[in-house]
Amino acid sequence: MKMNYKNNINAWIKKTVIGLNLCPFAKSPFQQGEIQIIICESSEDDTILDSLLAEMEQLKLNSKFKTSLLIYPNASQDFLSFYNLFKDCEEVIDQVGYGKDFQIVCFHPKFYFENLDESARGNFVNRSPYPLIHILNRDEVAAAMSSSKGAENISYNNEKLLDSFTSADMTKHFPDY
Repeated sequence: MKMNYKNNINAWIKKTVIGLNLCPFAKSPFQQGEIQIIICESSEDDTILDSLLAEMEQLKLNSKFKTSLLIYPNASQDFLSFYNLFKDCEEVIDQVGYGKDFQIVCFHPKFYFENLDESARGNFVNRSPYPLIHILNRDEVAAAMSSSKGAENISYNNEKLLDSFTSADMTKHFPDY
């Protein structure tokens, strides 16, 4: 039976991203259907990059969507391998000129920040059910950040929230905890 990746991602967005308010900017576009979810089942780096560039082109042409989540369920389950691919994607995006319009964010089931221990709870902010790349419109991000009080404290607040959770809370929100 083929997994329903979109349903799983939608459930994760509702329960974790919006439910815990990890991203205070996610609720409105999610409720208004402005988040495009694309599934790319390839495990090949070139195909993953091509799908990312194609989606950026679509975002430029179609203003209905504010942002896109590209899910790569068959991409490397090794975080560092996926992260290296992500960094390569950032370079290509800048080389082809999309860097002025878009920024990308990496999510992965085993995500960890370079400055945190792999087991630190702060890493769970960027943990997702599948490897994925989030495409954000730079103008939308700038507008959201300038209109939001304390936007610069989001990471700090998220880390503080997760550190306040009991182990049972963490398991409830993050089954892989």
